[in-house]
Amino acid sequence: MQALEDKDVGEFIIRPSIKGPTYLSMTLKISDGVYNNIDILEGGKESRDLTSFLSLGKTLTIDGETFEGLDEV
Repeated sequence: MQALEDKDVGEFIIRPSIKGPTYLSMTLKISDGVYNNIDILEGGKESRDLTSFLSLGKTLTIDGETFEGLDEV
Protein backbone atom coordinates (compact mmCIF):
# COMPACT_ATOMS: atom_id res chain seq x y z
CA MET A 1 0.00 0.00 0.00
CA GLN A 2 2.90 2.33 0.72
CA ALA A 3 4.04 2.04 -2.89
CA LEU A 4 0.69 3.47 -4.04
CA GLU A 5 0.37 6.30 -1.48
CA ASP A 6 1.87 8.95 -3.80
CA LYS A 7 0.30 7.53 -6.97
CA ASP A 8 -2.82 8.72 -8.78
CA VAL A 9 -6.24 7.09 -8.35
CA GLY A 10 -6.47 4.15 -10.75
CA GLU A 11 -2.80 3.20 -10.44
CA PHE A 12 -2.09 -0.42 -9.51
CA ILE A 13 0.65 -2.87 -8.59
CA ILE A 14 0.76 -6.52 -9.66
CA ARG A 15 2.90 -8.88 -7.60
CA PRO A 16 3.24 -12.59 -6.70
CA SER A 17 0.50 -13.80 -4.35
CA ILE A 18 0.92 -15.56 -1.04
CA LYS A 19 -1.70 -18.05 -2.30
CA GLY A 20 0.93 -19.88 -4.36
CA PRO A 21 2.72 -19.98 -7.72
CA THR A 22 -0.48 -19.97 -9.79
CA TYR A 23 -1.79 -16.68 -8.37
CA LEU A 24 -0.97 -13.01 -8.69
CA SER A 25 -2.24 -10.17 -6.51
CA MET A 26 -3.22 -6.78 -7.89
CA THR A 27 -3.70 -3.79 -5.61
CA LEU A 28 -5.68 -0.92 -7.13
CA LYS A 29 -5.82 2.58 -5.66
CA ILE A 30 -9.51 3.56 -5.42
CA SER A 31 -8.97 6.90 -3.64
CA ASP A 32 -6.56 8.30 -1.06
CA GLY A 33 -6.20 5.63 1.63
CA VAL A 34 -8.65 3.23 -0.10
CA TYR A 35 -7.27 0.21 -1.97
CA ASN A 36 -8.78 -2.91 -3.52
CA ASN A 37 -6.88 -6.21 -3.57
CA ILE A 38 -7.74 -8.52 -6.46
CA ASP A 39 -6.68 -12.17 -6.82
CA ILE A 40 -5.65 -13.27 -10.32
CA LEU A 41 -5.55 -17.00 -11.09
CA GLU A 42 -2.92 -17.97 -13.67
CA GLY A 43 -3.97 -20.85 -15.91
CA GLY A 44 -2.02 -23.06 -18.27
CA LYS A 45 0.97 -23.68 -16.04
CA GLU A 46 2.44 -27.19 -16.14
CA SER A 47 2.71 -28.65 -12.64
CA ARG A 48 5.30 -31.14 -13.92
CA ASP A 49 7.54 -28.35 -15.27
CA LEU A 50 8.69 -26.18 -12.38
CA THR A 51 10.15 -23.58 -14.76
CA SER A 52 6.62 -22.83 -16.01
CA PHE A 53 5.93 -21.25 -12.61
CA LEU A 54 8.54 -18.59 -13.43
CA SER A 55 6.57 -17.24 -16.38
CA LEU A 56 3.14 -15.68 -16.70
CA GLY A 57 0.23 -18.08 -17.09
CA LYS A 58 -1.40 -18.55 -20.50
CA THR A 59 -4.71 -17.27 -19.10
CA LEU A 60 -5.52 -14.93 -16.23
CA THR A 61 -8.84 -15.28 -14.43
CA ILE A 62 -10.51 -12.76 -12.12
CA ASP A 63 -13.90 -13.66 -10.59
CA GLY A 64 -14.68 -16.10 -13.40
CA GLU A 65 -13.71 -13.73 -16.23
CA THR A 66 -10.72 -14.93 -18.28
CA PHE A 67 -8.12 -12.72 -19.94
CA GLU A 68 -5.20 -13.58 -22.21
CA GLY A 69 -2.69 -11.08 -20.85
CA LEU A 70 -2.00 -8.35 -18.33
CA ASP A 71 -2.98 -5.64 -20.85
CA GLU A 72 -6.53 -7.02 -20.89
CA VAL A 73 -6.75 -7.22 -17.10
